[in-house]
Amino acid sequence: MKYNSEECLGSRVRGLSRKIDNIYRKHLGDYPVTENQLSIMMALHKTGTVEQNRIAKLLNLEKSTLSRNLVRLIKSGLIDKSGVTNRPKIGLTKQGQKRVESLIPIWEAAMDEIHAVLSWHDLKGFQQFESKISLL
Repeated sequence: MKYNSEECLGSRVRGLSRKIDNIYRKHLGDYPVTENQLSIMMALHKTGTVEQNRIAKLLNLEKSTLSRNLVRLIKSGLIDKSGVTNRPKIGLTKQGQKRVESLIPIWEAAMDEIHAVLSWHDLKGFQQFESKISLL
């Protein structure tokens, strides 16, 4: 065997993702929103109303993951969906906009906790890793 299991990048990246997700969960506390939902809402806060597939690409989410989260966010009144069935547009409602604005300091606190253990070189290295893997 060419590699041993400890060298499996897929497993290692998923493990890191779980650790980072736990930090976000800790900071989100009692807010009824998951990390994926927060990411979707933050992206819509930045982009405004856009086609649903653009958010999926931007966040690198599977269509099923995005759809499942959108159902919950729409049901909660945080996101509106409009347009034609094959190219729907999604955007934050006024309530969704207010929710994002209230969550930004919490998101920043989670980011601060993560960045507290990473040096500038770590972050640059991660950006380089991400860029190279994105080419695959």
